Amino acid sequence: MILQKNSMFRRLFICGFIVILIIMSLLYLLTTHNQAKAEVQEAQKKPEPTFYLHGYSGSEKSERYLVNSAIDKGVTDKVIKAHVSSNGEVTFDGKFDKNDPHPIVQIILEDNKNWDYNKNAEWFKNVITETNNQINYSKFNMVAHSMGNLTLGYYMLNYGDDKSLPKLNKQVNTGAPYNGILGRNDEPNQVKLDENSKPDKMKKEYKDLQQMKYNYPKKSVDVLNVYGDLQDGTHSDGKVTNQSSLSLKSLLNGYVNSYRTFKVEGENGEHSALHDYKVVADEINAFIWNK
Repeated sequence: MILQKNSMFRRLFICGFIVILIIMSLLYLLTTHNQAKAEVQEAQKKPEPTFYLHGYSGSEKSERYLVNSAIDKGVTDKVIKAHVSSNGEVTFDGKFDKNDPHPIVQIILEDNKNWDYNKNAEWFKNVITETNNQINYSKFNMVAHSMGNLTLGYYMLNYGDDKSLPKLNKQVNTGAPYNGILGRNDEPNQVKLDENSKPDKMKKEYKDLQQMKYNYPKKSVDVLNVYGDLQDGTHSDGKVTNQSSLSLKSLLNGYVNSYRTFKVEGENGEHSALHDYKVVADEINAFIWNK
């Protein structure tokens, strides 16, 4: 009789213990779910700025058309201009609205002919951090033209793994010289790409950027690569060959959420015309904001 009672108590104890474990597990899952939901809601409340950066010898005028097209689409009602001095100091023209979900920041470099990509990347980082001091954000988008694309590349190479910095969300490249610039270190039809867009001849900057993909937040960044072809036999936009622009795919292969290209042919595919063409502006606005 005593043995039967002991056996019954053991069964009751085990059943009770299992019930307690189940309840604790459910409470843990519920708490975790609520925390994750709260984090998502908090992230959705935060602004998501988009930065526009010109290329070599560029100015405020370089990205003006693209910025104004976004404003016309109702993305935001103003643009903040971030002026970067030759020593990297950032000053803003305009005031941030903390209630604006999609602020636009147009970057203007005082030293706009600096071929030191690491220094340019440092300056861009300064803009990222100074903007974060103005409005707390966790993600950002980037629209870069020409050499500005290499600034973004070296930024991701040098700082992309810094957990204290906001993370890249969407990336737009226009006229991107990832593997050479005509008249500087490239010539038309000299380099070929394989089936994965990897060039058979690599410039120094391309070799440097082989490591940048490891600093991308894996499988979360969307990329739009806009390039031009004058259709004159050079397979270029007059400044950057198509192979140089399209070689970006190999640099990011397997580490981004999506990658697609947009080709502009004829006179509108000229290097500087790319950022002043309505079709390109519409493509960018749809890509970033579905506008």
